[in-house]
Order: sequence, then C-alpha cells, then structure tokens
Amino acid sequence: MNYKDRLPNENEVIESLRRYFGFLHTQINALGNLNIDRMYSQKEAGRRLDYSQDLERTINDFVNIYGYIYEHGVFNSGKTLYRGTSTKEANNLSAGTKIGGVVSASLDEQKAKRFTSYGDGAIIYVHTANGLPFVYAEDLKDYGENESECLILPFSNVKSREFYSNWNGYRYYRVELEKQELPELEDDKLDQLKKECISKFKKFEEDAKQYHELMNYADELLDKIKNGRATKEDNIKRRELLDQMFEISGPINDFKGKFQMMLQGLCGQRERDIKQKQGDLSKAQQEVNAGEPQARSDGKLGKRQEISTSLIRKIEGCKTYLKEAIPQVVEQFIKKADAFRRMEESLGVQTSISKEPITTDLNVLRDKILSSLMQRTKSSELVLEKLDISRTTAEDLLPYLITEFSQQSEEEIKKALNEKVKTVVSTCIATKLYEEKKTVEAEKDTLIQKLFKKNVLKQAKLANIDARLDFEN
Repeated sequence: MNYKDRLPNENEVIESLRRYFGFLHTQINALGNLNIDRMYSQKEAGRRLDYSQDLERTINDFVNIYGYIYEHGVFNSGKTLYRGTSTKEANNLSAGTKIGGVVSASLDEQKAKRFTSYGDGAIIYVHTANGLPFVYAEDLKDYGENESECLILPFSNVKSREFYSNWNGYRYYRVELEKQELPELEDDKLDQLKKECISKFKKFEEDAKQYHELMNYADELLDKIKNGRATKEDNIKRRELLDQMFEISGPINDFKGKFQMMLQGLCGQRERDIKQKQGDLSKAQQEVNAGEPQARSDGKLGKRQEISTSLIRKIEGCKTYLKEAIPQVVEQFIKKADAFRRMEESLGVQTSISKEPITTDLNVLRDKILSSLMQRTKSSELVLEKLDISRTTAEDLLPYLITEFSQQSEEEIKKALNEKVKTVVSTCIATKLYEEKKTVEAEKDTLIQKLFKKNVLKQAKLANIDARLDFEN
C-alpha cells in the first residue's frame, strides 16, 4: 500500500488530539505499556479506561498522536522540561526503563509542581536525546488552563536518572530520555497482528482483572504474615494464589508482547510514511527551485494544501473552543449567581444581581465570532489573523467577565449587608433610647422641683434623648 493511502487526513489527526485532551488521555496512554497495576490504579482513581466500545479507534488515536509529535515535534532543542510527579514514579524511572505512552511535561517548573503528589512531591528535570521529539501542546488544546504543557514522543527509553537534590519539600531528579528503535513489519503481518490483538483484547482484560484480584488477596495475606497474624491456612492459601498468578501470567505476557509489537509496528510504519512524505515534498521543492513549471505548480499546490490544513485545524479548534467554552462559562455564571442568591437569602438582604443579561451577552459574543469565521476572504493570512484575534479575544474576555461579575456581586452584597447592619444598629439604638426616655419620664420630682414646678435636669435628659432619636431616624 502506498504511504499516501495510509496517512490520515488532517481532520482525523485533529479528532485524535481532541479526544486525547478531552477525557481519553489515560485510556490512550495505557495502551503503550498495558501495565496492569497502573491500569487498575487509574480505574480506582476514577479515570476512564473502557475499551469495549471501539478499541481500534483508540489504537488509531495513539498512532495519530505518535505521528503528529514525530512530524511536528522539536528535535534536540536542548530545553529542560519539568514533570511533577511522586517520588515513587521518579524512583521507578531507572536507567533502561522503557516508557510506552506519551510523557507529559511542562516548560514551567512552577506549573509542573501542581501535579506533584501531596507529601511525596518530586520534580523531574527531563532532557531529550537521540532524536526524541516533543511538541508544545497548548496550541493544540481547544480550552483549559495554560499549563505550558509539552508532549514527548511515546516509546522512549530512560538513558539515565540521577537524584539531584532535596529542597523545600520536593525531591529533584534529572532524567535523560532517548528514542526507542521501532520494529519494521510487513504490511500483511502487521494487519494480521492488529486483527488478532483486537479480537483477543477482551480475554486479556478478563485475565488482567483476575490477576489483579489474586495479587490484592496475596498482598493482604503477606501483610498478615509480616505482622505475625497469619495462620497456617493463610500461608498455604498465599502459595496457592502465587501459583495461580504464575499460571495466568503466561498468557497475559504473551498477549502484551504481541500487542506491543503491533502498536510499535504501526508507529514505526507511520514514522517511515512521514519520512517518505517529507522526502517527496523536499524533492518537489528542489524541482521548483530548479525552475521546472510543473514542479512549481505542484509546489504551489503543496503550499495551498499546507495553508488549507492549517486553516482547517485552527478554524475547527476555534469553533470547538467557542461552542464548548461559552456554555461552560455560562454554567459557571449560573452557579456563581445561584451561590450569591443563596448568600443573599442567608444574610436576609436583596440586591440587583441577575445572570440573565450576562448569559445573553455571552451567547451574542459567541454568535458574532462564529459568524465572522464564516466570512469569505481571499487572503489566508487575514483568516489566520482573524482567528488569532477571535480566539485571543474570547480567551481574554471570558475570565474577565467571570471576575467582573463576581466582584460586582460581592460589592452589591457587601453594600446591602452594610445597609442592613446600619438599619439593625439604628433600630437597636432607637429602641434603647425610647426605653431610656420612658425611664426618665417616670422619674419622680424632688420636693424642691415640685415647689418650683421645674426639673431642669430631667428636661435636659429628655431633650438629649429626642436629639439622638432624630439623628438615628
């Protein structure tokens, strides 16, 4: 088969990236190693690992992401990448360790620290070598916080790992990764292997589940043995469990070997196809430079296709961002408005907070930007410029609107609460003054005050109370 028939179109790659950055990165990455212990740890943590629907699509996603990083990645950049993780994972990355999935890291050490494990934080300084590329991932995401994330090509080897320092609550390591050499399989053999792996994957999952359950039971018995609480029956049972685990591990390891051969074979095939495509493009460019008319025409066509695919990716990314981000922001507004409304009710105050005008403005903003993307223009550069402006405007404006709404709501509630407090205080003072006035009025006059029919002190007290009442009212 010709490489042109095997390579996916741009939209297929975009969809694979979109699924990866959505909720499927764990599911896609797990195929790289099929590490049973790690897979079940991820499941117990609530991560999605469900291959029952379309395993072949997930395999294709893995290969598409491999191809994208290989084709568009940065080689031998000399940059240090940072990965936040646990000390356990860092210690597992000994020299010679093979990593099957995508390695996610950051260009920003502070952002990488967000992904460390509490009380067991480790920062890995990642260096790539021997033709191992990585791509800057933030340009590929449709939404989400900027993490300065980079994706390193799957199937890497740990060339070296050294403990760097222990400082300020983090353990620091330096790890150098290098690219694995992938097998080259004939097309027919690769297709047959892929079909076999897909057909037997459900059996592998059943065996893996049984193995995991046996291992957990055996570990529980081992804890009892270590603590001196185990009975003779416990020791016998644990040996039986280990025998069962050994028996079932054979088929599991055989399948994992075939699956890795298949997945690496597909990625190696994609790598060679990309090289061949790049070679053909380079040859066409050389012909253009030599001045041959047809080659020049092909070069122009290639340039137009390059601009077209770039436009498709950016337009789809921008449209998806707007279609998905706006409802999310509206939902945030509604939640915040409801929270402020509940705060009003608990405090017994009333404000003019309303989510209706804001949600309307957001939807109008989305429609205007989407409409502008559909307008035709002869200049591709203008389209790209418009996309960048639209995306940047939306990304800058939406967080600002949320912050502005929150600040205005808080100010209104504080103002209303202040007015209520003033009213309550004023009412309390007035009540106290009225009681004080009654007390003064009830005071009996002395004999001299009765003779002169005048109580100057009493009148002064009452006048003072009346003046204070007038101030409070």
